Amino acid sequence: MIIKCPEIKGLEFSERSKKAILKIKEIKEVGELLAYSVAAGQVATIFVGNNAAVSSINVASTDFIQFSSAMNGVSLIVREKIHTRAVLTWSKVSDSKEKQFWKAIAKGCKVQ
Repeated sequence: MIIKCPEIKGLEFSERSKKAILKIKEIKEVGELLAYSVAAGQVATIFVGNNAAVSSINVASTDFIQFSSAMNGVSLIVREKIHTRAVLTWSKVSDSKEKQFWKAIAKGCKVQ
């Protein structure tokens, strides 16, 4: 379920919040790289250095359920890291508007 982010007028980020936002961007970038690496590794396992017959056997013996779980795991890790960063920042900022923002991020709000 997607939670709509609240409208917070006049929100100005402290240095702590700005650093947390940069950290969250890094987390998302690393998550994208990890997902790409998992997918690329799977493709390489099936196709790289193999002829058509071996590739067919590799496709037939590939555990796509496990692959799907690995890909889902990446997004779960990223969400948990973002949640942790949001909760930590929420607990350390003093401005009520910033607290409202970080609480919403921690609860998983998404801009619509």
